[in-house]
Amino acid sequence: MHKNTGRAACLTALMVTTLSLSATPARADVIVHRDFIARLSENNIRAFLENVEQIVNGNKPGMTPAKMNDYFQDHMAENGTFATILHYDVSGTPAKDINVSLTKQQYIDGVMKGNSPIKDYNSTIDILNLNIAADGKSATLKTVTREQGKLMPGQQAGQAEQVVLPVTGESTCDETVILSASNLIQLQSANCTTSMKVGTDGAAAAR
Repeated sequence: MHKNTGRAACLTALMVTTLSLSATPARADVIVHRDFIARLSENNIRAFLENVEQIVNGNKPGMTPAKMNDYFQDHMAENGTFATILHYDVSGTPAKDINVSLTKQQYIDGVMKGNSPIKDYNSTIDILNLNIAADGKSATLKTVTREQGKLMPGQQAGQAEQVVLPVTGESTCDETVILSASNLIQLQSANCTTSMKVGTDGAAAAR
């Protein structure tokens, strides 16, 4: 259970870190699917990240699984590289590091699965060091994401209450976004370091 949860948490951390912006309020100019632009700017990069955060967290009405798949197919570079080093610490077990590298399709599959193993999920992100190339066709940035939620492994026989494991995480990512030949913003790469903690020292919380 913990091994599978670790991979799910890792995918969630990578996904949200590279594609979210919940630290700022929603705006009326958030871009929608197939919004074409002439060149990258701080405003449209931030709007792109904000738009995807809403999709990932289920806050985009009418975004069906098929539409979500189409969106990420369009907005992720075909030769993109996505990786994270996950430091995974589960209460009561030795901490371990997990290296995860994802292809474009594996990344999209992780997004489609969402954060379903984790309940009451929320995240915030700070965007740092945003540098846009002079031709407006590429940009690099660093993000720091903090996320939290609750993992409910399932009630065991004889257990009086449902066990709830708090989950917290922090990720730092170096990312590259590009303007595609079709004038769509695309995520080209994300290289992250993520620390995830499941449970608390001593005992799990109980509902």
